[in-house]
Amino acid sequence: MIFVFGAGKWGNALSYVLSKKNIPITIYDINERNLSKVSSQKHIKSTTDISEISRHNLVIIAIPTQSIKDILGYCKEKDIIIASKGIDISTHKDVVDLALEHGIKKENLFVLSGPSFAEDVLKDLPVALTLGYFNKEKALNLQNLISSPLFRVYTSNDIKGIALGGAIKNVMAIASGIVEGAGLGESAQAALVTRGLKEMIKIGKLMGAKEKTFYGLSGVGDLFLTANSNKSRNKRFGLLIGRKKTPKEALEEIKEVVEGYYTTKALYDIAVERNLDLPITKAVYKVLYENMSIEDSMNSLLSRELKEEDD
Repeated sequence: MIFVFGAGKWGNALSYVLSKKNIPITIYDINERNLSKVSSQKHIKSTTDISEISRHNLVIIAIPTQSIKDILGYCKEKDIIIASKGIDISTHKDVVDLALEHGIKKENLFVLSGPSFAEDVLKDLPVALTLGYFNKEKALNLQNLISSPLFRVYTSNDIKGIALGGAIKNVMAIASGIVEGAGLGESAQAALVTRGLKEMIKIGKLMGAKEKTFYGLSGVGDLFLTANSNKSRNKRFGLLIGRKKTPKEALEEIKEVVEGYYTTKALYDIAVERNLDLPITKAVYKVLYENMSIEDSMNSLLSRELKEEDD
């Protein structure tokens, strides 16, 4: 039996695909309206009673990253798979460090990430993801449990890289949307996303991830999907910003949590604290949080000192 935190699109999609393997699922949400939209598969039970978690040994967390610290206390001594993508804005911690700080044991902690839209999963379209782990034996068991022909799960011992790739790419997806929305051209968009991957690697290595992980599903795979598809809420948010909407107006129009909006602030703070050169992250931050115009932001990026591409 699996307890799923969060009846949003991703929690619903994960519940659906796992229930098709005849795995009993209990999906929890504080919002009954969200629960009313949960898939009607026979193996899925919805609840607003958080105490039901006590009957489950495996927990999947699919809620906004900024809310994760509020529910980790319920997950101690259980195996947990974090399927949320972001960095906590108040502590600047990724989901791995956040879980460890709140008493989750390393051997019980896993992160699931990769290029996957909830609506594709719900339409029975094929997706591939990666499960990051500290404990390989448990990870292999979980891989077999949650994988299916249309929901292929790989494993990786770089759990930090899996978590960070899924988080940082949202910032680059916003940047990609801004470029497109502002009509700056496909060439500029391609250059930005490519340099964005370079920035993801720089941040990731600093925070304890391996470079090679960012060339996999949870890195370049997820970046390619979210920076190019208008199904991505982060990309759509960026599009609206590029079309001169304010962040508040864009968030209200999206009507969903835009993880990259909060991750941008967290990464900017980290860059300032550690004196990191993260030009794309800083440019997005200044547009979203300091009302810098897109024109001034672009001029700032393009007037930087010329350098070797590998620098």
